[in-house]
Amino acid sequence: MKRYSLINQSDDHKRDRFSSSENIITPNWYAGKWNVKEVILLKVAILFFILMSVPTDYRFYVELFSVRINAAGFFKLVALTSYTPYWGLPHFWSWLFILIVSIVGGLLWSKIKFLPVEKDVDLYYWFRVLLRYRLAIGVIAFGLIKLFPLQIPFPSLSSLHTEYGQFLPWKIYYNTIGIIPWYESFLGAVEVFAGLLLLNRNTVGFGAGILVGFIGNVMAANFAYDLGNQVYSTFLFLISVVLLSNDVPRLYKLLIREHYTQAEKYSPVFKGIAFKARKLSKLLFISIITVFAVSSYANFRKSPFLIPNSVGLKNAYGFYNVKSFILNKDTLAYSRTNPNRWQDVVFEKWATLSIHSAAVKHIDETRNVGYASGDVDRIYESSGVGSRDYYSYVVDADLGVLKLYNKNPNNRSDSLTLHFKWLDENTLRLYGNNSKHDSINAVLERINKPYLFFVGRRFPVKM
Repeated sequence: MKRYSLINQSDDHKRDRFSSSENIITPNWYAGKWNVKEVILLKVAILFFILMSVPTDYRFYVELFSVRINAAGFFKLVALTSYTPYWGLPHFWSWLFILIVSIVGGLLWSKIKFLPVEKDVDLYYWFRVLLRYRLAIGVIAFGLIKLFPLQIPFPSLSSLHTEYGQFLPWKIYYNTIGIIPWYESFLGAVEVFAGLLLLNRNTVGFGAGILVGFIGNVMAANFAYDLGNQVYSTFLFLISVVLLSNDVPRLYKLLIREHYTQAEKYSPVFKGIAFKARKLSKLLFISIITVFAVSSYANFRKSPFLIPNSVGLKNAYGFYNVKSFILNKDTLAYSRTNPNRWQDVVFEKWATLSIHSAAVKHIDETRNVGYASGDVDRIYESSGVGSRDYYSYVVDADLGVLKLYNKNPNNRSDSLTLHFKWLDENTLRLYGNNSKHDSINAVLERINKPYLFFVGRRFPVKM
């Protein structure tokens, strides 16, 4: 009985604690009076994020109004969503300059009494609207090209035959994510879902909370693997933190101190033109998202934008050992150190051929490769990789000729014109000349090896 009474006393204590009006925590910022420091901080933040979010570079608008309704136009729009200001300084230094401008502007703004103090709460509301929609368009656009795995393709056969140490860090990360397309789709789904939560003020806290963790991880990966989006991911992370900060005090009171907490109920009144403009803006934003979604799916079904469109040499897909190699009538024995001797060759399913040799490569360090219409300019597969030369080729089936063009922007003068002849089902002879007028005669032997990616690690594999 004594134990029972103690339990009841504890429950009554909790019930009293939660029902006490003294412990009701009203939403942060939307209750009580704002002090001078809070108002100045708000105005500085508004100016900072406006200057960070609204393009001030005329080239942005030139690009925007030059967009056409096609695949190139779609990916140009995706790229434009990642806008961050550049004022002639390295990006993070530009941020510092913008912050200084915002502080000065915020102090001057506070001296100008054109906005009543009681309207500061409305100002804060519209500030959050700006952040919500800027963050939403950023994460939804990039989430969709992950949902329909376009941003990070599955590793090519050439990548499977490249030593780990021959990849730049960003390419290691992309290959690691790309080997599981459904995981990339899951990441995209999380981004899109969190972005959609930002469109309703009642679910902003949930969306911002998800994105603080998600974008925080993306930001860390950008810095660790040098992915090239360090500035943009940091910007989105900062917006997520600012949006979530509105709910942190209430979450702390509710989850840590276990006090009764009210949900945010503030809502401005829209009348007349303001009401119509609000509805029209939401409709326009939802239409933009719909266009992004349809375009992403269409591009995924038609052709991933990072992979060449042209079909490769018929029945040639595979990994080939270079059985014999003759350069200018000199037969070169197999060597892992001779820069002139081919070691192996890979034919992709598309019109790309890669050659492994010991020749010193000028590695293409291009990251986050965008859309390109020509196959030779689709350099994702060749960028960030050493030890292999990647060639885009054109097949003349009637003459039995391959015309090869080096995909590396640093070696565009490198080309080959090679005749091809099948000696049997798995043996291919290539002979012709390179751009230096050296004659080449190589016999390639296809190695039909199993890959754990496709066979699975739970089944016996004979290598």
